[in-house]
Amino acid sequence: MNSFPWILAVIVLLLILGTVALIIALKKKKKTPSDYYTFFIMGIIWMATGAIVRIFGNDELDFFFILGLAYALIGIMHKKDWKKNRSELEKTGKSERKLATAITVMVGLFVLLGLIMLVLFQK
Repeated sequence: MNSFPWILAVIVLLLILGTVALIIALKKKKKTPSDYYTFFIMGIIWMATGAIVRIFGNDELDFFFILGLAYALIGIMHKKDWKKNRSELEKTGKSERKLATAITVMVGLFVLLGLIMLVLFQK
């Protein structure tokens, strides 16, 4: 079988993007507090994703549900900090809005790519 190793290419791409994100984060001088409301929302989304993947019979991907549960619990444990540390995109600078938009687009593309790969490899 002489096909392009898509999984390896995606992993390499994710490592490169993660490295770039780490460099950007390390260059940032101002420390921002954690937004625990976002942790909670992200946990709920990951738990739902894990449940959907489990329904379709892929038992190997239970870590989505487990990670989602962990994020949701972290968010709930810090519920008193939800309003204090809530970041609003309207109050940020132009560069931070551009970065948030770029990250949102990249995450959306990765989710779409993952769904396409899931459909293609299930056949």
